[in-house]
Amino acid sequence: MIDVSINANSVLESLQALETSLKTKAVRAGLVSVAKPIKAAAKNLAPKDKGDLAKAIGHKTLSKRDAARIDLYQGSSNQVSENNPGLAIIIGPNRKVGGKSQAYIGTLAEHGTKKRFRHYRKARLKHLPGYMHGGTEGTHFMARALSRNQGDIPGRFYSGLANHLDRIK
Repeated sequence: MIDVSINANSVLESLQALETSLKTKAVRAGLVSVAKPIKAAAKNLAPKDKGDLAKAIGHKTLSKRDAARIDLYQGSSNQVSENNPGLAIIIGPNRKVGGKSQAYIGTLAEHGTKKRFRHYRKARLKHLPGYMHGGTEGTHFMARALSRNQGDIPGRFYSGLANHLDRIK
């Protein structure tokens, strides 16, 4: 005769942990499917001087700590909890291209720069007063990419979530 004893509490804890993990992965898959067309549009709309800015556009999953740092869940009913894993994706120039981050260039291209007086920094030109920089207009490529793909965000989210759950079966 074989005696088998099972600790039901540990089995239930393991199943609950598995449920949370599956929920997190499924929500992440839904968010990635939402981000895909927005990234493609942003790459097409990005300024094409060298093409580095377009190559740098990608998505990054924010940790709970990073999401809390930017007050993503503050003052709303979307508090990070057992039912809400607190996932967020940021889309933009967050990859390095040629060993250099393109985030600063992306900010300048998106919002532009203001007119200002520039002083010469090189020693041989220090005796000159400087010049007035005319500033640049922002291209707003990320905002336009989002507005072009804003229509069916819930549909894309749920289709990405369903595709992930279908792969699990």
